[in-house]
Amino acid sequence: MKRLLAGAGGVAIVALAVPTAASAHTAQLTNCTTVHDHITKTDNGHGTPSAWADLSLSRSTKVCGNETVGYKIKLTDKGSLWTRKGAGSPNGTAEQILNRVRGGVYGTYTLTATGGKLVNKHGDVSASSTEYVKSLFSDGTTVTGSTYAWAYATRCEKWLDSSLNNDGQGAAAGNITGKLCGKPSHSPTPTSSATPTPTPSTSTPPDEAPVPTPVNSDLPVTG
Repeated sequence: MKRLLAGAGGVAIVALAVPTAASAHTAQLTNCTTVHDHITKTDNGHGTPSAWADLSLSRSTKVCGNETVGYKIKLTDKGSLWTRKGAGSPNGTAEQILNRVRGGVYGTYTLTATGGKLVNKHGDVSASSTEYVKSLFSDGTTVTGSTYAWAYATRCEKWLDSSLNNDGQGAAAGNITGKLCGKPSHSPTPTSSATPTPTPSTSTPPDEAPVPTPVNSDLPVTG
């Protein structure tokens, strides 16, 4: 940005506005790269056995910054799940998975990285989420995880695994037990009383990931 200053004899002097350290740091963090990978993994919950679902995820990891100022990272997973019959339900309330059913997954995870640089276009898809991000950087890079939320849903059940709800433990987090939910009726039976229109809830903390729309597909149930 240029400014005109009045100098001696009324001659205009052009002065250059020098960016402050804070604005330079912000500008450097806008230098972003997005890494894309496909993740096939087994998800572990808090029940017994802990491996409760098989996941297939499209992962995008947005990395902003450079080796001088460090990096801010946002990992996003979107995909599908199949529950594992006989496994412990994921919220740890001692229920078991009843059937193998399909569902959807949506999750986000924020991290930071310092002391290294982004060097790889793909990560280690067999590693945990934090180690996956670390594998994108040079050796010696410090990667620190922050807030996260992965939301899971079948046709009629939901579970939220979040840094804001004790890692998805307890009844308040919801649960998935592999219930076989009936198809929605295409011709609902009329009733004599009017049904009020539901009011959307505004109580969900803004940092939690949204719960995915349950998968509505006719899929076989297998043992």
